[in-house]
Amino acid sequence: MDLFCGAGGLSLGLKEAGFTTLVGADSDPIAIETFVANIGGLGYLGDLSDVGMFLDHLEAWGINSVDLVAGGVPCQPFSRAGQSKVRSLVQSGLRPKGDPRTELWRPFVAVVERLNPRMVLLENVPDLATWREGSVLVGFREQLRKMGYRTHVKILNAFDYGVPQHRARLFVVGTRLEGAFPWPRTWRHRNNLRDAIGDLPEAPPAQREESLPYDQPVSPLQKRLRRGVPRDESGKVYDHITRDIRPDDAEAFSLLGEGDTYMDLPK
Repeated sequence: MDLFCGAGGLSLGLKEAGFTTLVGADSDPIAIETFVANIGGLGYLGDLSDVGMFLDHLEAWGINSVDLVAGGVPCQPFSRAGQSKVRSLVQSGLRPKGDPRTELWRPFVAVVERLNPRMVLLENVPDLATWREGSVLVGFREQLRKMGYRTHVKILNAFDYGVPQHRARLFVVGTRLEGAFPWPRTWRHRNNLRDAIGDLPEAPPAQREESLPYDQPVSPLQKRLRRGVPRDESGKVYDHITRDIRPDDAEAFSLLGEGDTYMDLPK
């Protein structure tokens, strides 16, 4: 079961690891439509802060146990970028000072308590560990401990596991097994940007065509990313769209060397 599932990124990884997702739950209708179309299973559209309504749906569906309850509780209140945005919205009067999303780990725990899964997996930004002196992480782990789970916490960087992006995430695993949790080993080969998009056709400024001719994948990552593309679509790439370049940006780009930033430009 995937709570706060979004479009299904976490469930896709779990699916490739051998899991079958019974339910994805989120408050975004487009995310749920995407999830059901690509991941499968049942989609629950609703506000998970009203966890009683969700639990009633599970009962009506006849779902009373799962092996794993997983989810990515909304991270915006805990991330540095998110905190900055929220602060500006509060100052402008568009959002109340208290952010109810900081309490959404409690419905997550309520679902775990109802279903009593063999394992629990929570994913979030690393700053969750220090938010309000770690109170959210401590509270979450303590509630799981009361239900008999041992918790294991680690920050993993996606770059160490084949993703061509430096993206650190905090993972909390709850299990009733004794001993240490076997975290995945880092990959020997780290994919870079060229491994990811070096196969894309050149796109001029202001490219707005829906599809462009595509040759073929070259790197192992490119081949994996295009796995499952129908044969009649293999010679196309979609959404390869660019914005136009403003004259001041064009001048700046012409002056920048490889690895330079805007700080390196002449006055």
